[in-house]
Amino acid sequence: MKSSLRIHARSQWFIACALGASLGLAACGDRRSQETPAGDSASASEIDACELVTSAEAAEALGVPEINEEPDRSASAAVRQASCLYSAERGQGLAVLHVMARQGYSQAEATTGFEGMKEAYAEMELVDVPDVGDRAFWIEDLRQLWVLTGQLQLGISGDISGEQARELASGALQRLE
Repeated sequence: MKSSLRIHARSQWFIACALGASLGLAACGDRRSQETPAGDSASASEIDACELVTSAEAAEALGVPEINEEPDRSASAAVRQASCLYSAERGQGLAVLHVMARQGYSQAEATTGFEGMKEAYAEMELVDVPDVGDRAFWIEDLRQLWVLTGQLQLGISGDISGEQARELASGALQRLE
């Protein structure tokens, strides 16, 4: 019984971290007008975060046969952010995978937001992750990967390893090309 409570509590902690990270990603961006600038071809609200990492990829990374139900999707044109939360029963608990994408208004603004995220987690052990995006770092304690590529900030977190997050991020970035 204690083991199942511990697993459930850990899953709830991951969900809370994922949602907090999502809000942090929005907060680290530039708070401009809710209107999309003229000539802007792709905002994060046009990106379906559930297409960046598919249900099948999420299930494989989480070590489950399939995701239990349709993932929770959200998008906000106001902060140019989209997210996807997958969940599945694993053992006696819930396993989660959260994918977040935020399109900056410029590369400089996206870089500032990315650096703000890195500063926000500076007290934790951060590991730079090479060969994914322009820059990336992993937070082991929170099981979160943050990637900057051009104007896009991508976050992947959940009940996965850093290597699994890196592989998922690499696949997501290929889909955006």
